[in-house]
Amino acid sequence: MLVAYYSFTGNSKAIVETLTGMISADVVEISPVEKADFAANNYAIGDALIDAINKNPDAESSYPAITVSTEVSFANYSEVIIVAPLWWSQMAAPMQTYLFKNSKELANKKVGLIVSSHSSGISGVEADAKRLLPGNNFTASLSIKAADFSSRETKIVDWLKKEF
Repeated sequence: MLVAYYSFTGNSKAIVETLTGMISADVVEISPVEKADFAANNYAIGDALIDAINKNPDAESSYPAITVSTEVSFANYSEVIIVAPLWWSQMAAPMQTYLFKNSKELANKKVGLIVSSHSSGISGVEADAKRLLPGNNFTASLSIKAADFSSRETKIVDWLKKEF
């Protein structure tokens, strides 16, 4: 199993740490090349990144440049869990870049999605994942909102039992 994640505030990273304490998985951290305070100016930078993707989702130039902590051979994995926050009801732009760049290698995998958010629903993030990874076998997604963060372990255990 592979776990790929992006974390801006540290919540998604904490979710991954909780998750990998329960399962055996390789972990890849995605980071934007350009380090920015996405919260500055009422999240103007992050909003601009999402707008660029939405305007031309099929063009590689629409996606922000990223780095990954570890290069992996996707052929070694049949299951992938994506962990990311939502930005304006969509998947965070750096994670969208990762999925866009690796969509062919991730084809036909069982994909789980864990989304951290303050309080918003995750249907937009699910739609982004399905657009970026067409033809994959998606499990039911897990939403971990700020109010549920302290009980994330129980939520993850229950989700893993049902989906994996």
